[in-house]
Amino acid sequence: MEHQAISISINGAQLHLYNIYIPPPTSCPPGFSPSLTPLLELDTHNTIIMGDFKAHNPAWYSTTQDDREAARGTALINQIDSSQYILLNQDTPTRLLSQGAPSSPDLTLISPHLALDAVWTPLARLNSDHLPISISLDSLNPPNNHPTCTYINFRQADWEGYTANTETAFSAAAHPSSCSQAEILFRRILTLAARRHIPHGCRRDFIPNLPPSLSFKSMTEPEPWTPTTPAYRTSTTISQPPFPLTPT
Repeated sequence: MEHQAISISINGAQLHLYNIYIPPPTSCPPGFSPSLTPLLELDTHNTIIMGDFKAHNPAWYSTTQDDREAARGTALINQIDSSQYILLNQDTPTRLLSQGAPSSPDLTLISPHLALDAVWTPLARLNSDHLPISISLDSLNPPNNHPTCTYINFRQADWEGYTANTETAFSAAAHPSSCSQAEILFRRILTLAARRHIPHGCRRDFIPNLPPSLSFKSMTEPEPWTPTTPAYRTSTTISQPPFPLTPT
């Protein structure tokens, strides 16, 4: 069994990541049964354990015709159930073969307090039959009391210019050497064209369906030159001519 471990600091909190790889049973000595117990008994504070375990079990929605990989999956799920870690896998495969049924040999285990808001998502397939997996952890991010809302105005977009820009860029681009390079190039061209031809930005104190002229600031400020404003009182006092204190 191979493993790697790193610790990263996120907003002052330490997140511990363990990458695990267990070779298939055909590459292991006869009777070999991997044990995760020493790893699962470590401190579970801010820890993620993930990797290719070459094991299958209905607990992570993965089946196999290989009895040895099924037996390994049964042993692993018993070890996981005896620990405090939470299995994040959903009913989505993590491996797509060109021939054969999809499966999920890749597991993700996480500390129980992090599992409350963790989002586990397999991403698009690139140049491997194993799908990249994204894990979002909102609990490690400080609360944003003033979120920035960016709005995109598709109604006023210059779609003709957008189409012409992207077609020209695709025609001039060199042929990518791999699927991952093609994905990066495709996304870059679309992003640059969108910035140029689709209006976008952020309006402070934005209220839906309210014109910019009726902003929150203009609604809360008093109208100038009214009897209740200091400017009005000052101007009327200064503009009044002095009167004699005694009659003539």
